[in-house]
Amino acid sequence: MYFLLFVLLIFVISGILLFLRPVIISFILDTDHDEIHATGCWLYPFLKVSVHIKNAPVLSVFLFHRKIYSKPVKRKKKKDFKRSFQSLHLTNTYLKVNYGLNNPFYTGTMYSVIGMIQSFLHIESISQIPDFLPNKEYVIVNAGAKLWIGKTILNDLRTKFPGKRKKRREYIGSI
Repeated sequence: MYFLLFVLLIFVISGILLFLRPVIISFILDTDHDEIHATGCWLYPFLKVSVHIKNAPVLSVFLFHRKIYSKPVKRKKKKDFKRSFQSLHLTNTYLKVNYGLNNPFYTGTMYSVIGMIQSFLHIESISQIPDFLPNKEYVIVNAGAKLWIGKTILNDLRTKFPGKRKKRREYIGSI
């Protein structure tokens, strides 16, 4: 009986912490070393989830710095990513891009495209380091954000089950 109460207490505390502590997400794309690496940490060092793509994507889960799960990821059917992407509640987003293309014109075009991305995606800080005359082409993207899981779950449920929302009366002025 006490064991069930203990497990219930752990679930309740975890549910409350979902709203109080964000998941810190970092993403690295490095074409110089041909790798993609994504990491999510929640209550670090408690839980860390990592996806590393070299030849095939590998998902690793760490609990207190010990690997408890590691397995290649298989692709599934496409789902409604637009709804899921819109329900994300991200804060402290940043993007740091180092790149060099063989043609300086392409490098300048990429510089302006990345500047336009900031206005569309509401990224708080973008840092660009273009190399107009590199020895070889490369792109290194380092991005990160804080993901609030509790708010994201609520947003996803609101979009999945819209229900009836009460409209406020418009105040037109005095009679």
